[in-house]
Amino acid sequence: MTVIDWPIGINGVIGGSPFLKVSSVSSGQGLDGDEQIVGRENSVWEVQITVGKLWRETIPVWRTFIHSLRGRQNPFRFKVWNSFALPISGPIPDGGICIVAADAPAGSTIINLSGYSGENINSGGYFSINDFLYEVQSNSAGVVSFLPPLRMAVAVGDEVKISGPTILLRLANDSDGRAYPTGMRYAAPVTFTAKEVFQR
Repeated sequence: MTVIDWPIGINGVIGGSPFLKVSSVSSGQGLDGDEQIVGRENSVWEVQITVGKLWRETIPVWRTFIHSLRGRQNPFRFKVWNSFALPISGPIPDGGICIVAADAPAGSTIINLSGYSGENINSGGYFSINDFLYEVQSNSAGVVSFLPPLRMAVAVGDEVKISGPTILLRLANDSDGRAYPTGMRYAAPVTFTAKEVFQR
């Protein structure tokens, strides 16, 4: 597995927001008629990405990128739009990068973050650690509740990205991302679905 970086000069826009998909399990109806839903942690990020109109200069760049993924074999690193994560506009005091302030095990849904960004990130904002993406549920002066649970353990000093958080994704289908040039001038926008990658 080789991680491929998103191509420079290609604008990929998420349709809506990243969606944390959960597959619930039903054990059937009970005697009272209510359906019994069994909860388990199997959530995975699913992202719909649209690449705007490709021009003659960018069609080869996009084609090279898509072919380098080898279908679903290789994941790619994607930066998530996160403009509303902090309660300010303009320059961020710490550049949107903070660090983990206390060790936390895999599976935890609470983390301690330091720095301006960590102490002020809003509910609904995203952050990433080691290209794993998380969504803030609540924040009390840097004590952050989030979903999904930590994919892997974190230690004091680990870098946390809040401005431009990243996630590793894989095409949902081997043939996704194909561009269709119109003549020799441009190709229509490309829309495809990608899913979170857990392997590191």
